[in-house]
Amino acid sequence: MESKSGYLDSGDEVRQRLNYHVSRPVYTEMEFQEGYYTPPVDQPTPLQRAQKYFRKQCSCSAQCLKNFVFSKIPILDWLPKYQIRDDLLGDVLGGFTVAVMNIPQSMAFALLANMPPVYGLYGSFFPILVYSFFGTSKHMAFGTFGVVSLMAGTAVAKVIGPPPETAVIGGNDSAIFYNHSNTTDDPEYDYEQEKLLAITSLTLLVGLIQIILCIIHFGFVTVYLSTPVVRGFTTGAACHIFTSQIKFLFGLSDYIPLYSGPLALVYTYIDILKNLPNANYVEVILSACFIIAIAVSKYFADKYRPKLRFTIPVELLAVILGTLISYYMKLEEKHDVDVAGYIPTGIPAPFVPPGRYMTSFIGDAFAIAMVGFCVSVSMATIFAKNHSYEIDANQELLAYGLSNVVGSFFSCFVSACSLARMLIQANSGGKTQLAEIVNCIVILIVLLALAPLFEALPKAVLGSIVVVALKGMFKQCADLPELWRTSKVDFLVWIVTISGTVLLGVDIGLGVGVFFAIFMVILRTQRPNIAVAGNIPNTDIYRDVNGYKSKEISGIKIISSDSTLYYVNSEFFKYRVNKLTGINPVTIYANQQKLQDGIRRREDKRKKEEEKARKQQPNLNGESEDIVKGVQSNDTVAAVLNYPEIGDLHTIIIDCGNFNFIDVNGVNTLTALATDYQRVGVRVLLAGCQDNVKLTLQKCGYFDKVKTEGGEAELSFVTVHDAILFAQLKAEETAKSPVNEKTETTKV
Repeated sequence: MESKSGYLDSGDEVRQRLNYHVSRPVYTEMEFQEGYYTPPVDQPTPLQRAQKYFRKQCSCSAQCLKNFVFSKIPILDWLPKYQIRDDLLGDVLGGFTVAVMNIPQSMAFALLANMPPVYGLYGSFFPILVYSFFGTSKHMAFGTFGVVSLMAGTAVAKVIGPPPETAVIGGNDSAIFYNHSNTTDDPEYDYEQEKLLAITSLTLLVGLIQIILCIIHFGFVTVYLSTPVVRGFTTGAACHIFTSQIKFLFGLSDYIPLYSGPLALVYTYIDILKNLPNANYVEVILSACFIIAIAVSKYFADKYRPKLRFTIPVELLAVILGTLISYYMKLEEKHDVDVAGYIPTGIPAPFVPPGRYMTSFIGDAFAIAMVGFCVSVSMATIFAKNHSYEIDANQELLAYGLSNVVGSFFSCFVSACSLARMLIQANSGGKTQLAEIVNCIVILIVLLALAPLFEALPKAVLGSIVVVALKGMFKQCADLPELWRTSKVDFLVWIVTISGTVLLGVDIGLGVGVFFAIFMVILRTQRPNIAVAGNIPNTDIYRDVNGYKSKEISGIKIISSDSTLYYVNSEFFKYRVNKLTGINPVTIYANQQKLQDGIRRREDKRKKEEEKARKQQPNLNGESEDIVKGVQSNDTVAAVLNYPEIGDLHTIIIDCGNFNFIDVNGVNTLTALATDYQRVGVRVLLAGCQDNVKLTLQKCGYFDKVKTEGGEAELSFVTVHDAILFAQLKAEETAKSPVNEKTETTKV
């Protein structure tokens, strides 16, 4: 309520009510353009813009070359500017902390890719080193990532099939889910070597696809990844990752094949339930103890992290403890526990992946490339916003592509980022890409000297690390109550995305989520809220009469829409306008024409009868004329009384302020509305058109096709209020005209 001092009280805040008074002419769009529009100087044509672009791309100078090289190799830009005093200590601590977590995590993610643990260490060295030279994110924890590791392992299994002994020992029908075209009965066939060649071929193809997408500037695709899609997808992927670790937690590696495609989780759980009697009780106990220990330790480590100057390496401690227990208790020999096995020292020799698998991997490679890029860029964007810097999505594509291409030459599988490692790097002080280089140095030391120490590490311990790491992804289910309260549409997108990912697979699930989100946008614009707006008393503000204390203006209907007008909703828009005005101009015009045709036929009939009467009684010409005229007058009055009524409506104003664009269908709809209503005596005016909408209307000839009485050009106005004042003026002029008896409308 308003206080005596003239201030408006609103809670704890007090603000002064301000008033403004403006006196200006009523502007049509044409008058406003003529008075105030200043066209750009030397506006280039599309051909000139294209010539300028290619001329710029093809020209070269020292500065241009420098800018190009620095943009494609960002380390040349940020490294000379590196602040040693401010950033070095934080980057060293952050890089070392991430490496400590990266060692066990990368070995565990290698199991998701169906590869020996050492290949996870390779994937935590070569791709990260390449990314630190070409990436633009200061906090990107590149390397092995659970989702893409699982997708890569699944893709390889589909192409080369399972190892022969798996199908025999498992004793089920799993072989039907694999493509055996690449298997062989040759006794010298090395399945592990063939699997390595296949997965490196897949990695090379993924990298090449990402580089090609960078060349065509495909980075814009990230705008289609809404938060519900990303979080629903990662939660669904977490279900696949969790399921893939059950065989290691229960010691069922030899009994559970790797399924792929729709309903893969269903088939996997069926096999798990069938083979539970074959579980290794030692691995079950080991998994349960380590899951509980890691989860509890991480809980207290996170709780007291603000009081500590360093991050407790819970995962690394679990790996060391698990290795010691397995080694001294001889779990592999005595209890048949599945362990990491032989881990060679040093870095692998480079080789070129074979091309024979690439045609089989095209579909999977594109899906993995898109998933890895989209998830990584989404996470990188979040961190960039939180730390006040920007990333280049297309340069990120190039960095990911080069990292995977180079990694494929050194026995690496597909790489992406990890949210958990990014959080640890940021929280432990990492500030620049130098932290990634420190991470690589630590991993290199492990590869050259310490890797064989982990040969006795049980895979159940690695599975326990993965399962506990999924806690953050599963906690995203807490989004659902909030989404239900705030946006039912986003809630539905989240549910559809996770359902598609769980039931159809991680490769199809992301596509389902993205397309469903786009479909919901189209659906909402297909049936937008179209309402009648009224005037807020004593203002020039117009709002929905059903939601505000606004009043309709006599003789005028103001139509507002909360969406743009295009082919999806053009017919609905036309239907709503007719319903809100209470008039179907096509039907009314047809009735008018029918009535006029009837009057015309009756007049023709009278003329014939009059002519006949004159011939029969030539002496009664004057009397006959009076009789005919009287009858004609009575018939005309009856016709007018039966003429279809449109009430006092004389003007419809369409508020185009929310039209971000308009297409040909939308223009045709407006043209049809304007011409149809004008035929029954109702003027249609546009208000608040944006420049691109006006340009489309002009190009489609709207203003030429729609003619007002007397050829007036006042069809579009700057604001709704301008259109209202113009419509009222025209109504007054019509009311004062001797040929019209319409009542005078009231001004705003």
